[in-house]
Amino acid sequence: MSKRRPSKTGSKVKAQASRSRKRTQNSTAIIAVFVVAVVALGALAYNASRPKIAPALAERLERYPSEGANHVPTGQRVTYKTDPPNSGPHYAQWAPPGFYDRPLPDELLVHNLEHGHVIIHYRPEALTPEIEQEILNLTRAHTHNWAAVLAVPRPGMEHPFVLAAWRHLLRLDEFDRELVDLFIDAFIGRGPENPIR
Repeated sequence: MSKRRPSKTGSKVKAQASRSRKRTQNSTAIIAVFVVAVVALGALAYNASRPKIAPALAERLERYPSEGANHVPTGQRVTYKTDPPNSGPHYAQWAPPGFYDRPLPDELLVHNLEHGHVIIHYRPEALTPEIEQEILNLTRAHTHNWAAVLAVPRPGMEHPFVLAAWRHLLRLDEFDRELVDLFIDAFIGRGPENPIR
């Protein structure tokens, strides 16, 4: 009886199949590494774009869900869930950055918040000449279209000073420059319309 010799064709097929499996395994590993890298870079970018909240600010900060961002006709009144508002329907126009000695419509100011502006609402009787100068300096230092500071009187507020940014408020019983600076640093330029930081 003669022994059957392995076919050369069968050996070639097995070798090709083995190489094909290795290529598939290598391709799968490369794709897996690529997916992990993309996810990691996305997480880093997301975390880099989120504001860094200092502990001193975090314990005082009020956060709210968005009330929307659609435009309403100029002159239409909007009822907001917070006082002062920090998001919601608003006019298509916004107020130029600066220090104001007269109240402005909330519907105008909310558009400023959407632009990444910070608004310092103040009770007029709470201003001393020194505090007024500090606030004036802040409004002059931050005038970018997408990262500005406005100061606007709001008579009748419970707190003498309330800072507003998109979806955030900080209520102050006195003008605390450290907290004001932390709030501005955390939120200026981070409005939803065109965040620049």
